[in-house]
Amino acid sequence: MNYDADDMAELVKVMAQWRLLLGVTNDSTQAELVVICQFIYDNFGKFTLADIKTAMNWSIGGKIDVGFVTQKNISAFYISKCMQSYEARKMQLVNEIAYNKQRFESRRDLDTKTEVTAEYKCQVFKEYLISIYESYKENNTFWDTQESIYKWMKTTGQVNPTKEEIEEALNYGDVKIRKEKEERNMESVLRGIKQTSSDQNPEEKRKKYAREYIVCKKFDETDIIQLLKKVHVSYFKNN
Repeated sequence: MNYDADDMAELVKVMAQWRLLLGVTNDSTQAELVVICQFIYDNFGKFTLADIKTAMNWSIGGKIDVGFVTQKNISAFYISKCMQSYEARKMQLVNEIAYNKQRFESRRDLDTKTEVTAEYKCQVFKEYLISIYESYKENNTFWDTQESIYKWMKTTGQVNPTKEEIEEALNYGDVKIRKEKEERNMESVLRGIKQTSSDQNPEEKRKKYAREYIVCKKFDETDIIQLLKKVHVSYFKNN
């Protein structure tokens, strides 16, 4: 939100470059590009120019999924989808880094024969929980690679889903898998490439998404302060 005139001019250049990389066939006027830039400024002001350039490169390179895009023109709707997908992917990477940092530090401490205390594990888990919770609340993205949050909630009795809730969670998994398949099909058609199957067992993936649903439902019902109060050192003495 601190763009000056030079920054806005640079943003217009980025939009023109984005249009060129997309292969847009219709000519966009300077006024149209300025309108799109103003839309970005008003709705995505927290991003830097570097963020926007990265979002452009990721969308063109297929690193983020933005669905079908017409090549007739560039629109604020398309840019909005790109920025939202970029933010979700960025938060996913941040969470992965946090998890890998935790693993690295644990292994380093073991290699140097330094005892990893339950207190230390507890503190790291709290930081990780906050990161995942905020990502879900702010961007509706959830990424818990090792399902450590679900395991913690299950072990400590915070989640004990009924038969109906389990069925609801499994239905969520079915919908998410079906949506992913449809998106892969669309991407294959647009790129003219043969679709590859997922490496993960479909039933295991379905159950993983079901557990994700249960955790997210708990997030909807409980604020982070209440969740943190339930993180006790005793849990990590045997985990």
